[in-house]
Amino acid sequence: MPYKKHSRFAKLMYIGSALSMVIGISSLIIISVGVFSLSIDTAGLLREGYSVFYVLMPVALILTGTVIILISLLRESLTLLACSVSFFMAGLLMGKMEKIFSLYSSETVVFVFLGIGILLIGVAFYKLLYREAVIGVIDALGTVAFLWFLVPLIHSLPLVLLLKIPLLDAFFESVMGFTGTGLTVFTGAIDHKGIYIPSVDELSMPILLWRSIIQWVGGIGVVVMSMAIIAQPSIGLVILAEVEGRLEKLEPTIKKTAIQMFKLYIVLTIISFALFYIAGLGPFEALCQAFTGISTAGFSTRSDSFASMSLAVKIAGIIVMILGASNFHDMYIARKRPWAFLRSVELRAMLITITLALLSSFGLFRLHEKYSLIDILFQITSALTTTGWQSVNLSASPIEFKVLLITLIFVGGSIFSTAGSVKILRYIALFKYIREEINKMGKPRGYQTMYSVGRYSFSPDSVGRAALVMFLYFFTYQVGLAIAFKMAGQTYRIDNLFFEVASALGNIGLSTGVAGASLPAGLKLEFIVLSIMGRLEIFPLIILFYKLLTFRPSRKRIIKQPAVS
Repeated sequence: MPYKKHSRFAKLMYIGSALSMVIGISSLIIISVGVFSLSIDTAGLLREGYSVFYVLMPVALILTGTVIILISLLRESLTLLACSVSFFMAGLLMGKMEKIFSLYSSETVVFVFLGIGILLIGVAFYKLLYREAVIGVIDALGTVAFLWFLVPLIHSLPLVLLLKIPLLDAFFESVMGFTGTGLTVFTGAIDHKGIYIPSVDELSMPILLWRSIIQWVGGIGVVVMSMAIIAQPSIGLVILAEVEGRLEKLEPTIKKTAIQMFKLYIVLTIISFALFYIAGLGPFEALCQAFTGISTAGFSTRSDSFASMSLAVKIAGIIVMILGASNFHDMYIARKRPWAFLRSVELRAMLITITLALLSSFGLFRLHEKYSLIDILFQITSALTTTGWQSVNLSASPIEFKVLLITLIFVGGSIFSTAGSVKILRYIALFKYIREEINKMGKPRGYQTMYSVGRYSFSPDSVGRAALVMFLYFFTYQVGLAIAFKMAGQTYRIDNLFFEVASALGNIGLSTGVAGASLPAGLKLEFIVLSIMGRLEIFPLIILFYKLLTFRPSRKRIIKQPAVS
């Protein structure tokens, strides 16, 4: 049946195929955790004396069957698909297969089979739904917003299956991971349904790795990672990547930009791992902290985050947080001109802000009487870069310190980085705009100027948009506070609720103890929405809601022909 590229059917089918492809690729997260868990199990079985053939036979069958199914789906060969499924099922039904699989941990079975299943379903739906279509920015806005709800929902399934926790708790953890917020339900407490949720210290290594990887992928963006992996991304996927808010052109094409950004991200992750390993962390813990640090996301492998870590590890953490919150474009240029990174306006602004905050904490608030210098510096850096690692118990902190951290939370790191919140460049641009407007008084009418901040140039319109984003953040914060106070009642302290709402909206993860397993279901849902809004910088969702509210279906005009006498 023929269809038009601009038709609603073609757009829906195309959007469905794009979602399927991104979800299929994001399943590589689950598969990679399954492979890690499988390697742990395999090493243990070999040490116990099992033969290599006996241990690796199911692995070979699973991988071979999966590869053949993928090839058959991509080549649209139903015969090969039928053969591969038969081969796959035959392997599973072999006499001793059930006994062999019983040797592996539940983490291995769940992550491997669930990941492969999601991958195959994603590719199959992509081939089934794909249509050539033209989608606009509004379609992309809706798709990305839906994607950021759907991907965390799918990736919450391993927690439901393995830990037997409610779906809302698993979804909360998954959203906080992908958005880089870092708040967690794993606090070792009873949740809103009366079910015990374990603490971070009680989690297995595969689940700890899963938490770290989803933050690492969320830091660069699910769509951007898909762009870097797919050989020939479609125009629609390019639009989705731009809307997701983690791209700025490094190369002539978006595809090359995504690849270069992904390569740079990997290099920064390796540097972060090296810093933590040299500072004294073990390989596994150093890898997890590198994933969550360079993504400025905030999950940790310990229940107390960084409180029990050494001075060297905290210093390494400060360096990693600043790297993650720095402008990727400046670091990309620094490959050939190393000093260009140090001349970055945003980097200098971050360092000056950290210094001023540190001085005010000593001079005005006298926090050195309660905390060490390194802990104060660590928390200030964590708040400004929106990482969310903690080295002190903030629930017992003075109100002045919480106010200082909230102020830093609403500043944020650089644009084109993994940091969240408003971004420091917008404040610099607005300050320059106000200064230039004052200097422009008395100039001839119609006098116009461009405002430059480093290598960026701002017109009055772009400064207005930056101010609008800032206004939307603060307005959303006020609405979020009102809803939180209505839901919480007298359960929590006022200053702690102020702090927690700011942490959720800014994608920070610093917590005063409000967020956790015992958080009421309504507040968990609110924090989920705030985190996604903060990750997409609010403005795209406002445009989407406005267009949906003002949408009117077009009607074809019927022209009546005059009657022929």
